[in-house]
Amino acid sequence: MLGPFEVTELIGEGGMGKVWKGHHHLNGKPVALKVLLGRFTSQRKYLEGFHREVRATARLDHPGIVQVFDYGVVSSAAAQ
Repeated sequence: MLGPFEVTELIGEGGMGKVWKGHHHLNGKPVALKVLLGRFTSQRKYLEGFHREVRATARLDHPGIVQVFDYGVVSSAAAQ
């Protein structure tokens, strides 16, 4: 579990993070979760870059691009 999401499998990774397949625990909808690696979460420039990426992607509307519904911070205690 990662906050309200059940994480099921790794579907991709890059230099700063990993993308996981999962579903929202309450409504069962499928989701993709992009998670920054721990060493980047404590550096403001990486968090700001991630937030810019989220906002830019959320403005896009195309069937080949995943929709962004939400983003936030989940503490390591919530990632169980």
